[in-house]
Parts: sequence; C-alpha cells; structure tokens
Amino acid sequence: MRKTLLTCFAFAMALLQAKAQNLTADNVVVLKLTSLSGYGRVATVSLEEYAASGGAVVSSTNISNTGSGNDFYLPYGSASNQATAYLNLSTDNQLLTLYGYNTLPSTTPATTELFAAGALNRTFVAINASRTATKITTDAHSGTNVNRSALAYALSGGTYGVYLAGHGSGIKYSVYNPTSGTLTSPTVINSLNTIDVKIYEGKLYATSQVTSGVSSFDTEMPTAAATIASTFTVNNAHDFVIFHLGANKIMYVAVAANTATAADGIFKYYSTDNGASWTAAGKIDGNTTTATDNGFRSLSGRLEAGKVTLYGVTSNNTTNSLLKIVDNTVYNAAISNANATVTILATSPTGSGFRGVAFTPGSTVTLPVTLSKNLSGKAIGNSVSLNWATASETNSKEFQLLHATNGKDFTTIGIRPTTSPTGANYNFTHFNAAAGANYYQLKQVDNNGNAETFDPVVVDVKLLNTTLTVNSNASGVIAQIKALNAVKNVSFSVVDMNGKVMAKTTANVNIGNNEIQIPINLNTGIFILKVSGDNISENKKFVRN
Repeated sequence: MRKTLLTCFAFAMALLQAKAQNLTADNVVVLKLTSLSGYGRVATVSLEEYAASGGAVVSSTNISNTGSGNDFYLPYGSASNQATAYLNLSTDNQLLTLYGYNTLPSTTPATTELFAAGALNRTFVAINASRTATKITTDAHSGTNVNRSALAYALSGGTYGVYLAGHGSGIKYSVYNPTSGTLTSPTVINSLNTIDVKIYEGKLYATSQVTSGVSSFDTEMPTAAATIASTFTVNNAHDFVIFHLGANKIMYVAVAANTATAADGIFKYYSTDNGASWTAAGKIDGNTTTATDNGFRSLSGRLEAGKVTLYGVTSNNTTNSLLKIVDNTVYNAAISNANATVTILATSPTGSGFRGVAFTPGSTVTLPVTLSKNLSGKAIGNSVSLNWATASETNSKEFQLLHATNGKDFTTIGIRPTTSPTGANYNFTHFNAAAGANYYQLKQVDNNGNAETFDPVVVDVKLLNTTLTVNSNASGVIAQIKALNAVKNVSFSVVDMNGKVMAKTTANVNIGNNEIQIPINLNTGIFILKVSGDNISENKKFVRN
C-alpha cells in the first residue's frame, strides 16, 4: 500500500542554479513551449522574461532537460493540450509555480500524451527570483487526469500552502517547504474539473472548462474538502483577474474554445454589490486576422499608472502572442480594441508557443490595500471629520487625503501612513473647511509608487455662528461680520425700505472678524444690509441718523 506522505515516496528533486542575473521585479514572464522532436504531444519548457514595455527577451530560464531524471515537460500539439501550462505568482509575490510532468511517454504512436507514461510523473515546480527552480514529484494527479496549474500562498515559518489543480482529481492541497524541498501528501479540496486557481482578498477562486466559468469556495482558504459557494458562468473560461476598485469590482476572463473563434477574447465584467452579481462590459480580441488566435488562455493583471493593465497570451497552439492591454475606460464602461491600448510584446517563434503568464518575483501585482469601510465625512462646525477602514494591508505606504471645492481640482491636504497588515481604522480632520460643498478623495499609495484613488465623497459645510453688526457714517456703511468659515465672493448690498439697491460691493470673508466698507453717503432713514454667498444669507436693519 502506498504511503500517504510524499517523504515516503521515492521522489526526484533538483535545483537549477542560474548563472545569469536574477529576475527583475515588475517584469513579465511567460512560459515558452517548444515541440520536442519525435513526440507529437510533448514540449520542453523555458521561462522567458520581458520588460513590461516589451522589447527583447531580458532572460531565458530552461526548466526542461536538466538530467538525473529531473526533466520537466508539458503537453503540446493538440487543441485540448492548450488548457494546460498555467503560471502563477505566489500571494507574497516571491515564487512562480507551475505543474507538469517529468517522464516522457512512448514514441509509438507519436501522438501519445504525457499522462500516458504510467509512472508517478507529475511534478510541481517553484521558481524564485534568482531563477532557481525546485522540482518535486507528486501523486496529486495520476493516470489520465491532466494537471494544469499550481498556486502557492505564504504560511508561517517560511512554508507555503499549495493548490494543485487539474481534471479528474480536481483541486488538491499540499504544504511546500522551500528549505527542505518537500511537498506534503495532497488533500482533496474539490473534484471540480479545474483549469486555473487564483486567490483574491483571501478567497480561493477557480476556473473550469465548458460552462462552469469562475467559481469561489465556501471556505475562504480551504485545506480540506470544501464546496463551491458560487459560480459565475462563462463558457470556455481559462484564466481570470479580479480588481477591487473602491466600492466596485471588475473581473476580466480569458476565454477560448478548444479551437478558438472570433467569439472568444478577454471579457470584462463589473459588480457594484461585492460580487453578488456581474454585468458584462465588452471584450478584447486577440489576433483578429487568425480566428484560432483570437481567444486568450492565460491572463495576469495589475494597476499601472492608475489604470487596469492586463497581460494575456493568445489562444493559438504555436506562434501565438503575449499582449499588453490597458483599459482606458471607467469600471462600468464597455471595453473594446478601439478604446483600449493593445500592444504585442512578443510572438513565439515557429515550432513553439506561449502559455502561462505572470509577473516576476518581487513585483507589485495589485494594490496592497482592501477597504472594509469606504471614506466618509461629517461636518463639525467649520471642520470635516473623515473616516475609513481597511481589511488588509500589504506593502502599502500611505493614504493621501485630497480636497477640492469644485469636484475636480484636487490638492493634497494630509497624509496617513498605513499601519497594520491585518487592517485598521483611520481618521483625519480637515480644519477650517470652506463653506459649501467640500469634495474629498482617498488616494492609497504602495511602496513602489503605484496608487489607487477612490471615488469622492461630498460634505456640505454650513457657515455657522456668524455675527453681523452694521454701522453707518458720512463715508458709508461698515459691516462687521464674524465667521467660522472662509467664504469667497460674498455680496454686501444696502437696500432701502422700498427694495431699491442703494450700494453694493463684493468681498471675501475670512475666518474670524471681518470689516467690510461700503462707500455711500446715505440720507437719514431706515435701511437693510443684505449679505449673501455660499451657505451664508444674513439681513440686518440699521438706522442712518
């Protein structure tokens, strides 16, 4: 009987020491599969690094053909094999993970699949920033069960929880120890026919073939059997990215049939109710001149310069492309190739094809703060009290408080450093706010300078406790007004008892005592001084003797 602990298996593990430079943070990496001669369904694998702006390959790391029985291969050459070879960056942004095979099948016939090799030939791979690849054999999937992806999330003590995903056996969970290079015996999470798994806001999501689309689990980070809590149905969903922007969520789903068509692409959806429902908002086409390359199978994304920026791999088996897509629209506007910025970063050479895409270790992938309470404000006298709260904070630097009186020309009025990885409550007081409408925005800045600005709130500040006294002499009328708020362009009008305006002037009222001179030589009688402006309206009778 097979032992349950992998440490009791006869397993193979190797460390590939890279001689070249480390992977550079904030670059993009993509798996390149190259057809292996003599095998119609097998490819060798390399990790290709590109700058986010494109250009030549920055580095290339060979993952296959390392000898000593520690080779690594991935399926290639058929439409169904393209739903494999997904690449993920760990939640702490330190490790790249993938899931494949280490034993070649028979060459008779040449179309024999990798999973037909029969031996315990499934391999988990973790790659760090120094381009060192650790390979560990596992029995998480076996027989005709195709393995597709792996995702690691940081645990205490330097270990990682790992989700290994495929079909047949579905999703399984193990613990990876980078120090010892071991993987614990896998535990079944769910039998879902899974393509890829992702973690967003502490919750596990998975895509599945055909009609299942994108699913989330009832247990946020399951380590034992768990049921699916909800499913967002999208036919032929492969990879996906979710953003939480202010009070709204946006999801982008890479869609491709086994043989892609013009109907496939990257589809955008948005939610205003925290993911309870989603609304379609357009799509991006891949290669419109070749229908089989119009879809997408792998997808990563982050905010760059405040805009959603996606990196996607098109759907063809060979000579497909790595694309960069910038969504220039707001969260609930339809995206298209016409209004997005779409750039081809690289195209795979003849005889090879791109598959999984991710960011390099050390990258800032998503903004590191999740709000549990959106910005709110309350007027207290001539000040405004602002409050907000976070549910989590990772690699975050600070919050900046922005203010405007017209809703568009915002300036920074204060900064609050972020304080807690597990979330915190924050407040800020804007003293001596202007009378009338005050607009406030919260801008979150991470350690790498990336930023997200949340939707503004409006606080109406009344001009409270104003006192107005009026005196007159031969030179004119003197208005003395004490104010708690500064108000610009206040109108001061002297009106007789018949309503005729005798004199008028405009002045700015500052906080505290103000004396306004209104030049006019009045006859004796009773008059009214009318004061009007933003959130101020005062009438005062006075007698000219």
